Amino acid sequence: MTTAADMILATLADRPNAALIEHRNTWYSRGEFLARAHARAAMLHGAGVKPGDTIMIIASDTLSALDTLIGCWIVGAAGCLVDFRTPPDRLTEWQNRLTPKVIVSTRPVRGFKTLVQDMHPSPMQAPRHIHETADDATAIWFSSSGTTGAPKLHPRSGINLGATIDYYKTRLPTPEQGASLCATSVAYSASCFRCLRNLASGKPIVALDPVHRLDELDAALTREDVSDCSLPPSTLRRLTALSGSIPRYPQLALLVAVGGPASPDDKVATVTRLSPNFRMTYSAVGFGAICVIQGREILERPTSCGKPFDGVHVSIRSGDRVCTRNEIGRVHVSSDQVEDACPGDMGWLDDDGYLHITGREEGLLSRKGVNFPAERITMAALRLAGIEEAAVLTQPDADGGDEIHLIVQSKITDTNKITRDLRILLPASEFPDHIQIRPSIPLNAGGKIDLKGLTDLVFPLKADMPHAS
Repeated sequence: MTTAADMILATLADRPNAALIEHRNTWYSRGEFLARAHARAAMLHGAGVKPGDTIMIIASDTLSALDTLIGCWIVGAAGCLVDFRTPPDRLTEWQNRLTPKVIVSTRPVRGFKTLVQDMHPSPMQAPRHIHETADDATAIWFSSSGTTGAPKLHPRSGINLGATIDYYKTRLPTPEQGASLCATSVAYSASCFRCLRNLASGKPIVALDPVHRLDELDAALTREDVSDCSLPPSTLRRLTALSGSIPRYPQLALLVAVGGPASPDDKVATVTRLSPNFRMTYSAVGFGAICVIQGREILERPTSCGKPFDGVHVSIRSGDRVCTRNEIGRVHVSSDQVEDACPGDMGWLDDDGYLHITGREEGLLSRKGVNFPAERITMAALRLAGIEEAAVLTQPDADGGDEIHLIVQSKITDTNKITRDLRILLPASEFPDHIQIRPSIPLNAGGKIDLKGLTDLVFPLKADMPHAS
């Protein structure tokens, strides 16, 4: 079997003059990228990094994050990409959990001893060599988004990662022609894996800076040389609100939603307003893709995530009991490789075997003994004109249930208007106790709402009391 590192290094050595990554309007060839990776490897070797060590890479841009990761593999180390916007307390948590040999960054990180490297190292030509490591040695640490707590870490060996890249060539193919637009931080596992797939195949990557304006993303998506892109649902929602021609990106061969199920309204709007080649993949870190729905099928079944892939078994459970069709419960998935995994979502299977997600398991709200998903409130809020983002936070109420706080990012500053419009869409039993308008809602590296960060902003004096829903 072939490791991911072997795949990528073989591709980089083949056709070294072929364009590989565009970063800040400059194209880097396969050979130039390989020379950068060798320079990173020499730097890590000089810092005493040995095979089997773990390196924490503070990812501030796609180019240096990826060439540093490949540099880790050249010296036989494992890499873990962490977004540069991660707060200090969470960086400390990452450090404690990973115990890295070094923390690598292109800029100093206050409060942390870091190995600061140049954004553009002096290229180094070296014979291709990977230190011998065991087949099951960890090559990379993927993590869940950690929207409500500490992210779950999932190690992947080089052999496993290589097999996964091969597997998805047929299960979730990407366009062979054109470049792939990377518009989210590679610290986000789905974005990182997509880039590694492209490096292994030699498909060119157009890399936007992780922090960019919506008009910059829009301009990149209209480029004739860009064939595909993956974006979180919240970003797709903002793009569908732009005025102009429909579909907005007719040249895209593939537009993918990653990072959690999009709402039915957002999926339909993306297919009709952005690209008829829109695909939504439902997956879980540590398991992989579970099902997919795309194009016209979305218009026919807008609430669904699609049918589970062959070889993927989905069951819906309530405690130890397996739910009947059309009954909501906890989603469980299994395959030949994974016996039983819980993505943390609630959902149901319809009579035709299509999976529908109703919300996160920890997103269930309770009022007077009746449970309902917080997503009902956020989806209703997002249907209102001017609402750009919405999230629900809770505190215990006097009856032992949830006091519900709806936080919205909105162009509308009149809370009374939002209240009136929302009462039309929600029953009284599910109406929030408080509505707060904020100029912005924090997002994590994957473009999801950072509920822990939002909790700290909304309840600064009681950060440990509320829980995110």
